[in-house]
Amino acid sequence: GGFTENELDGAYAAACQYVELGQVVEAMQICGYLMMLDSYNARYYQLVGICLQRLKQYEQAVHYYRMALINAPGDPMSLVYQGECTIMAGEVDAGLALVRQGAEACGADADEVAVAERAKQLIRQFGS
Repeated sequence: GGFTENELDGAYAAACQYVELGQVVEAMQICGYLMMLDSYNARYYQLVGICLQRLKQYEQAVHYYRMALINAPGDPMSLVYQGECTIMAGEVDAGLALVRQGAEACGADADEVAVAERAKQLIRQFGS
């Protein structure tokens, strides 16, 4: 597409800012363009999944988390978030399995520690 990596990163950062401001539709629009330019970057699909999850469109969010996992297999955040959406869509056992898988994949990175905590909370809340 003729865009530099810095330009793509800047557009992604803008999309993340929109999410933080609660403007998820705008963030999804930016991610849609980014997906056309760089279709193998998992973070764009993951961010759309996050947006859809915030809109309580869980089945659609699961689809985007799956796409993120195709491009970044075993990503803890995508696994945990997909599991959470699966739980919210009524498939508790399948969702918990994904959450556990994501928790096991977490490392010591600060973001992954936060994901692991979220996974533990979901397991406590929905586990038997």
